[in-house]
Amino acid sequence: MKNIDNASGGEEVIESMKRGYDSDAIKKACRSPKFYTAGYAKYLLLRAEICASELTEPRKFTVRSVEHVLPQHPASGSEWRKEFTQDDIDAVVHSAGNLVLLSKGKNSSAQNKDFEDKKSTYLRPRVTDFPRSVQVLNEFSWTRNLIGKRTEEFANSILMDP
Repeated sequence: MKNIDNASGGEEVIESMKRGYDSDAIKKACRSPKFYTAGYAKYLLLRAEICASELTEPRKFTVRSVEHVLPQHPASGSEWRKEFTQDDIDAVVHSAGNLVLLSKGKNSSAQNKDFEDKKSTYLRPRVTDFPRSVQVLNEFSWTRNLIGKRTEEFANSILMDP
């Protein structure tokens, strides 16, 4: 993970992966409740999108931002505060299962909105082309258990061949 964290770009990450990697360490890092704070988080989120997209041709993705579905600082009185205690938020807010890639414009417009409002934001002005973001639209509610399930799926799929 240190090689990925210290890499200056995608090409350097690919070269370091060719030299070998510790799959258990990568899966452990993907399960970390502080995943978002790691320098390699965005790279692994993008890799997960590539793996999930079933592309037949290589594709270069433009720079995206990382969105917390459960906001980092939900407003008091929000639906989030009814579903999550502060301990719940602290435990899962930065985990991989709570994170999706979005365009910068969509991220800034999503902010701390309640879940149903965020889903509408993801659709406006068009559906995002990232499969893990689209999966969020299919969820009726966003819960700690769902975030845990998504985190585990992320950890188990991150090393699959795209």
